[in-house]
Amino acid sequence: MLNQVSRHAGLHGLALRMIVAVLAMTVASAGDSADGIWTLRLAGGLPMTTTAPVKPGQSAVQPLNIELTVTIRDGRPQPVAWAWFEESFRTDHMGTVTAAEITGNHAHFETDLTIGDSRYLGSARGGNARWTVDLDLTGDTWSGTWTLAATGRPDDPDRKPNAYLATGKANGKATATRAVLPAPVAGFTPPATGEHPRLFFRAGDLPRIKSAAATPLGKQLVAALEAQVKMIDERGFGPGSAPAGQTFVAAAGAGMLYQLTGDKAYADRAMQWVRRGMYYVFPDGHFWQHTYQCLGLAIAYDLCYQAWPAGFRDKAYAWLYQNAREIAYFGDPDDPVQPRRNGFSNNAGQSSRVKYGYAYAAIRDPSALKYRAGAALCAMAIAGDPPPISKPIPLDQVAELPPDDSPVPFGVPIEPFVSGAMPGMMLMCGPLKRGLMPDPLIALGGCAKARPVEGTVVMHDGLDLDFHLYFPSGTDTSWGNVHNPQVYPRECSWYFSHPRSCRDLLTRWRQGPFDIDVAVTCVIEVDRARVVMAKPNWDHNGDGSRMWLNGKELVDGELIRLRPGRYHYLALVQTNGTYATLAPNLKDYGAEDYQKTVARWEAGQRDLQSDPAKGILERAAQVLLRSTLRYLDRSIGPQAAGGWIDHFQGEYKHGYGRDERSSHATVLPLLTAWLNTRGENLVAGRGLAQIVPAAARWRGYDRSFHEMVLYGLGSVPAEYRGLARWYLDTEGPRIERPVEAVLALAALDPAVVPASPKDLKLDLANFCPGQGQWLMPSSWDGADGFMVVIEGNTLPMGSPGAAGSFTIHGRGRNWTERRDRLFSPVDTFTTNAPFVAGFANTSGSAVVHQQLLPNGGGVVSMAITKFRPAKVTISHSLGTSGRSPTYTADTEYGGTDMSVSVGEGAGPDKMRILRSIAVDYSGASGVPALVVVGDRFSGLTNESVKVFHLYLPGFGNNRERFQVDAQNRNFQILPFNDNRRPADGTTMKCTFAWPPDGDLRWFNNRKDGLDPIVHLFVDRKDNAFEKVAKERTDQNAETVGRGPTGKNKKKTPSGGDDDLGGMVDDIDKQLAKDDVKPIVDRTIISVFTVGPGDPPKVKVIEGGDPAVRIGKRTVTFTGDKLVLGE
Repeated sequence: MLNQVSRHAGLHGLALRMIVAVLAMTVASAGDSADGIWTLRLAGGLPMTTTAPVKPGQSAVQPLNIELTVTIRDGRPQPVAWAWFEESFRTDHMGTVTAAEITGNHAHFETDLTIGDSRYLGSARGGNARWTVDLDLTGDTWSGTWTLAATGRPDDPDRKPNAYLATGKANGKATATRAVLPAPVAGFTPPATGEHPRLFFRAGDLPRIKSAAATPLGKQLVAALEAQVKMIDERGFGPGSAPAGQTFVAAAGAGMLYQLTGDKAYADRAMQWVRRGMYYVFPDGHFWQHTYQCLGLAIAYDLCYQAWPAGFRDKAYAWLYQNAREIAYFGDPDDPVQPRRNGFSNNAGQSSRVKYGYAYAAIRDPSALKYRAGAALCAMAIAGDPPPISKPIPLDQVAELPPDDSPVPFGVPIEPFVSGAMPGMMLMCGPLKRGLMPDPLIALGGCAKARPVEGTVVMHDGLDLDFHLYFPSGTDTSWGNVHNPQVYPRECSWYFSHPRSCRDLLTRWRQGPFDIDVAVTCVIEVDRARVVMAKPNWDHNGDGSRMWLNGKELVDGELIRLRPGRYHYLALVQTNGTYATLAPNLKDYGAEDYQKTVARWEAGQRDLQSDPAKGILERAAQVLLRSTLRYLDRSIGPQAAGGWIDHFQGEYKHGYGRDERSSHATVLPLLTAWLNTRGENLVAGRGLAQIVPAAARWRGYDRSFHEMVLYGLGSVPAEYRGLARWYLDTEGPRIERPVEAVLALAALDPAVVPASPKDLKLDLANFCPGQGQWLMPSSWDGADGFMVVIEGNTLPMGSPGAAGSFTIHGRGRNWTERRDRLFSPVDTFTTNAPFVAGFANTSGSAVVHQQLLPNGGGVVSMAITKFRPAKVTISHSLGTSGRSPTYTADTEYGGTDMSVSVGEGAGPDKMRILRSIAVDYSGASGVPALVVVGDRFSGLTNESVKVFHLYLPGFGNNRERFQVDAQNRNFQILPFNDNRRPADGTTMKCTFAWPPDGDLRWFNNRKDGLDPIVHLFVDRKDNAFEKVAKERTDQNAETVGRGPTGKNKKKTPSGGDDDLGGMVDDIDKQLAKDDVKPIVDRTIISVFTVGPGDPPKVKVIEGGDPAVRIGKRTVTFTGDKLVLGE
């Protein structure tokens, strides 16, 4: 019986299969010991048949690896099984567990699954797969076999697939792992249906939040929200105020103030701001800001649910609903609100979403996961709320509205009824400022009774406005286009600017935010009896427009029966800035429409169900959550002790790159909302508890970790809540977006006692295995102190090309540029790492020494032993193309990109680079921060060019602040002139103390300021080209800073992109003809001193191991490490 049921394919039989499956499932003799999330990995377990031509001898069937997930809770398997395969990584396929038996060291699973929409793979939907998996436990490993019985579906009604599930039987090998179930929250009570607020706090939490708002930190958070509201009231959205693409984010802040004060005016503001942002429903329009819009509207809807009118709430529901479904399952054929898919105007075409899947390019794509986590919050905000779909009235019960056959005054257009379109010619009066008065036509008896004619005047905000003829023409500005008439705002503004209208009103209103209504009216001639549906807002796709017919106001979706005759039509149309194209209209409604409406209503009822097999909204939430957790587990890993950095690691400032890729902005709120609404702790076991200690170390130097504390405060584990409170009390809230203050206030508990890192006995210096970074701060004073960051290569967040890179922070600034993780893992351009011309480090490094000191300093050494041939390419987007990374041919600046093209093969067998970095905060050197970097290149002849690469951040616009002494191989960055910290005269000096024959080169990477890149070359042989390069470098030194004066002013011929100094080919030729050169070790010692006043002198100690003395500190490069001595 079980096997018969499992042969039914498609979701229509899914519920029946699940009922039978529940009856059949047992965990024999295992009890709770089998509890967990079982991931079954089937090698080649999904055979797909390609429709593309195949070469002779090749099979059209391509076996793909697939993962099945089965959950066992309280000794019983849960009925839902999930499947996922990397070739269709955007989609999780849902099925059933038809059997599960775990006895001792043996596990047996049977699953029944229908292939879902794999649009991005291009495979056909449908096809049934039934897997049987048998596993045995050997030691700590589950392994065994799988068998498959599959029925494919080569046809697809929506598109021509390029692959489909292969029909037949197959078998192969399987492995499995079992993860711990999410920790349940003790005493958790699920929110009731329709309960709001619920995402981040419940109504019962308001007394605690109000008490928190009265604390010094809470007052700062509330003040930030109030300042945002005031700023928008005064300046609206746009430059110098709230970003135009983040109106929903501002609405969330107003919603929180409504909850704290009970003042409905805040909820009304939130509604106004949301309405202004409704011109796009998908990311095509809002671009990277859209993720914040999802987060903002989910919060605003949750906080203002009781205060917003039902009609507007329905529109917000539709926006949230569409994002949840579309981002989880693009083009889902069962969507009950499918006609609304493109209803929000000015959305880009579907092709971009089909092609790019909301920019979801890979499983480790943080930008896409930011979208998906935001969409999951959309689903959770409306879960259980009634959808804006009402049960239709049977046609024979539709009320009749009689015509008005009174004479039509001269000057009032009479237009024929056209189903689904506005009348072709109307009288228009506007602009009318929304909210200025309850009824803008009250002087004419109100909108229901007004019967204006051409020339009728209405006073509005001190100015007479007249009704005049308007020919709607959509986007066509020619007159009289009645084929697709609509009230188009840009065209309306043409009317508004005419001398009798109100240019001065618009100018006056622009001092603050405003919404515009336009009154339009005419008489509609109905030719026959008909039932029509009123659509003043396109069935919830617009908002705020109102429609009257013969004095009766009609709402969206209302049915009315008309008789032959004339009907007076009047509408107040919400123009929604300059983006909406609304067309309030009446649409014919017949028996077929009635059946479709019934079907949509029934589908909407199914969406209310919490069972993911039946409720598509819950299924979307589960799919989006699974994507998020997969990203956390695979891209960050359980050892992400420092949080994660998946964006541009800029200074403590607002930046586009960070906004686009900072996935924590929606991921962390999602985990908190899941905790509050589902009672499951998804943070435990994922390393995210270490976000707060990492923020304490990064305090003042990385805005991202600060955001993580604000966004994730609601899910901070108990052991670090005191530290989080200390951090925010010490650093201050530093709010950029209102949602940050909302989430912090929602989680703030006045009963939590602040606990400093010293109270918790945290070590200053720390190695973060998830990041592969050593964090070495001088104190817990944040930007007032210093911190050195050393890059390892630990995966998944580390990068082989970054191994050995370092960053010096101090006094609120970056003194050396930070590793930019947006670049290729083998890209050396944005690292401060050593390399050898012609080779790239593609396998990372091995730690050979580590000594972390109590004062935050210490010594770290790592060895790089595996290399591949590589070509370094430099291009300049500004100025003339450069020939070398150390200068530009005809200019001293260039917008520079540097990429690494890795070839096949390997480097020399005995080639090795050892990098050791010593950090000293003792003050013995004469400065508060001393960093010494030792590099030893082994296994190479002196024909190989060894390079110390240093990328410095921008330091202002005065190039005299960068002082170079190329002859003595040092440079100094003087106190800044950019009105930023530090103000105590702190400088940084770098001295290349060893070897004495190193060749210092540098060039500037900015046209209008200081952004240097510095190299020290060892064993560099100048050919004819390099001689010209050196002359040009000397000219740069003469132009900017101190250094040797170049006498040759001759122009260097411009050229295209080239490899590193044009030397790689020459080096290869020399090595090929002369391979008997002796192999010698070469050492570079670089000394960085950071502090106020004159930098201390660096003295090279002759004899013995390479050593330098700085003040009273001696540093010796002995064996595989630098040694700090007296």
